[in-house]
Amino acid sequence: MWSTASKNTNSKSRLAVKAPHEMIEEYHRQQLHPGAKVTALTEEGIVPNIKEKSTWATLKQHHASKSTTPDSITFSVWEWCNEVLINGMTSAYFGKKIFEINPNLLKANTAWERSSWKYMFKFPSVLAKDMNSTKGGIVETLRQYFDTPQKDRSDALYFVNAVEDELRACDLDNGEIARINMLHHWRNIYKVTFWTIAYLIHNPQLLAAIREEVRPALIGDDIDLKYLTDKCPRLEALFNEILRVNLASALAREVVAPTVVGEKVLHKGTKIIVPYRQLHLAPDILGQNAYDFDLERFLRDKTLVHHPSYRPFGGGNTLCPGHYVARRVVFTVVALLFSRFDVSLDGEQQFPRIDDRKPGLGALPPVEGDNAVLVLREIA
Repeated sequence: MWSTASKNTNSKSRLAVKAPHEMIEEYHRQQLHPGAKVTALTEEGIVPNIKEKSTWATLKQHHASKSTTPDSITFSVWEWCNEVLINGMTSAYFGKKIFEINPNLLKANTAWERSSWKYMFKFPSVLAKDMNSTKGGIVETLRQYFDTPQKDRSDALYFVNAVEDELRACDLDNGEIARINMLHHWRNIYKVTFWTIAYLIHNPQLLAAIREEVRPALIGDDIDLKYLTDKCPRLEALFNEILRVNLASALAREVVAPTVVGEKVLHKGTKIIVPYRQLHLAPDILGQNAYDFDLERFLRDKTLVHHPSYRPFGGGNTLCPGHYVARRVVFTVVALLFSRFDVSLDGEQQFPRIDDRKPGLGALPPVEGDNAVLVLREIA
C-alpha cells in the first residue's frame, strides 16, 4: 500500500517522489521543526494548557492533589505529569473532539504506556492481553474520531489532517487510519518532565540555581521560551543529563555489506538494533562516573552534547524532530512550577528508582509505586 507516491504534493517539489510512509515522516518534521506550525502546537496549544494546569486554583481541584489546606497543596508529580502532558499533547494534536468520544482516554493511554513494549517485542496474545485490550480501545476511539468529518474537528493539528488526507488518498479505511495514527503518537515528554522535577526537588542547591537562572524568562503571566532555551545553560545541562541517564531508545539499521564486529560476521540484510542506553552509560566515553547523575559534565565539556555516542533523539535522517518541542515543554513546567510556588517534599522520600526491568521505548518510567509527592505553597 506504500508504493504510490504522495498525491498531496506539488509535482515540482522534491517531496513528490516520496511514498506515503515517507510523507508521514515529512509531515512530522514539518509540524515539529521551528516555524509557524510548531508555534501553533507549543505556544498556542501546550504551553497555555501548562500555565492553566499549574495555577493554585486548578491544582487544588486536580485529581493529582492528595490533600489541601488553606495555604498548601500536597500532590503527586507522576499523576500530574500524566494528566497535564499526556492529555495536553493529545488535545493539542487532535482537538477537543477526541475527548468527547472517549472522556476516559487518559486511563487508556497510561495503560498503553505501561504495556506497549509487548507490542514492539511481538508478545503472543496470551501473554499480552492487557496490551491488546488497551490498544484495541484506543484504536476504536481513533476510528470514531476519523469517522467524524474534518469540519467538526477543525481544531486538529496540521499533522493529523495531513496524514489523514495522505492515507485517504491511498484508499485506507478509518480503522486503518486509526491504527497508523496510534503508532505515530508515542509519549515521552511526561516521563522526562517527571524526572526533571524529581531531580530538582531532591537537590535544593541545584533547584535554587535553576530558579535564579529562569527568573528573567518570566514576565508577569507570560513566559519567554526563547530565553529559556537560549540563556539557561544549567537548565539545558540538567535536561541533557536526564536524557542520558533515563532514555532507553534504540537505533535500528540494516546491514548493507558483510561487516565484522568482534568475532562475528554480520551478513548483508541483517537487521540490527543499537541500544542508546549502553552508549550513554559507557565508562570509556564518559569516565568512571558514567552511572552517576552529574549535569556538570555537560557544562565542563560543551562538545559532549554533539558526541556521536550521545544520541537521545537519534541522529541523521532518523533524528527525532520532537526535540524542539520537548525542551520547551519541560523548561516551561520547570519555570512555572518553581517560580509560582514554594515547593518541598512531603516528608522523607527516597529518590524514585528507574524501572529498567522491562524493555524501554524511550524515556524510562519510575518503578511502579515510586513517586515524588510535593507540598506547594504560594510565594507571597
